Amino acid sequence: MKIKAAMTILDKECEFLGMNYSSGLKPFDELISDIELNKESYPLKTIEAYNVYEKSLEGFRVRADHPLRG
Repeated sequence: MKIKAAMTILDKECEFLGMNYSSGLKPFDELISDIELNKESYPLKTIEAYNVYEKSLEGFRVRADHPLRG
């Protein structure tokens, strides 16, 4: 699965769950947080999309010991 397909699946999951800005988080961020806490409650396709999304971020994360992290 490519990142574009993964993002489409994750966006549709947000819509399906009725996630909105009422919690103070962006709907997508809320979904990602919930998937991290409750992976077993999501469909396999959503988990696969989440894994593709996480893998796409690997090169962009700042390590804890990096000088830019304060």
